[in-house]
Amino acid sequence: MRVVNLSKIEFSYTYQYWKVALTLCLAIQMMGCKPISEDKTEDKLLASVYDKKLYRSAIDWMIPEGATEEEELIITKSYVNRWVGEMLMLHKAEENIPKDWNIDKLVEDYKSSLIRHNYEQALIDKLLDSTVTDKELQAFYEKNSRQYELEKPIVRCYLIKIRNDVKLPKDFLNWWKNSKTNKINYRQLNNFCAKEAEAYFLQDSVWYSIDDLAFALPKDALTEDNIRSKKEFIQRDEQYDYYYKNFEVINKKEIAPLSYIEGQAKRYILKQKKQALLEQTRKEMYESGKRANKVRIFIND
Repeated sequence: MRVVNLSKIEFSYTYQYWKVALTLCLAIQMMGCKPISEDKTEDKLLASVYDKKLYRSAIDWMIPEGATEEEELIITKSYVNRWVGEMLMLHKAEENIPKDWNIDKLVEDYKSSLIRHNYEQALIDKLLDSTVTDKELQAFYEKNSRQYELEKPIVRCYLIKIRNDVKLPKDFLNWWKNSKTNKINYRQLNNFCAKEAEAYFLQDSVWYSIDDLAFALPKDALTEDNIRSKKEFIQRDEQYDYYYKNFEVINKKEIAPLSYIEGQAKRYILKQKKQALLEQTRKEMYESGKRANKVRIFIND
């Protein structure tokens, strides 16, 4: 199994505000904080906050080779200011640590969580098949489709928004009218829109909600009330021309098609796979530990 770099893992905790001291305590070494009693006679002192001191050697790694004196000064000042802020916060947190707070236990819990999380992620990276098959998607959809009732109508359509001072090719309207059935017309229309259109939607297999289309249309041009009746229109205002045609509409409170919720479905399926993988791994570790007499439970039934 590949080695996991613990220093690159990020965590979030929900301890109360004063418990930020735990993270700050663990960060002291990374921030270059040295005990006041440490002999640093040959090192330059950059800053001190109460009993914490920051020496020049702690930030040598931050100064790129070939940096000018001005660049070095900017980097040093920026780091020192950040360090001072962190140490002031740490000092205030230390003053407010409750008497019954077991910091050693919290540090150990933090360390254990960090190590466990990294190992679990390494297992997932190595063993989990992240491919979601069409069969898995279909099975998920058949079982859960009722959960995906639409809150707003969705539509498969073409939509182009283009400035009305743009000179259109003489065949533009022909491309527009026949792009659904003629591949050459579609390609020419798509290429032109890529260069000139302010916005365009030309994927007839993709479902869009009204919110997806709203930014590209005049106000009230397409609403929940008229989306089904407005099959096709060309509209102009002071700045833009709008070309719209729909191929299919699904009303709100109807069930969303699989293609519309496919991204959500894949994320859910992968989450379930991860949970199943970790659960199976824990079970195998438990059985292996028991067989090797490394797991013993001293509770009578």
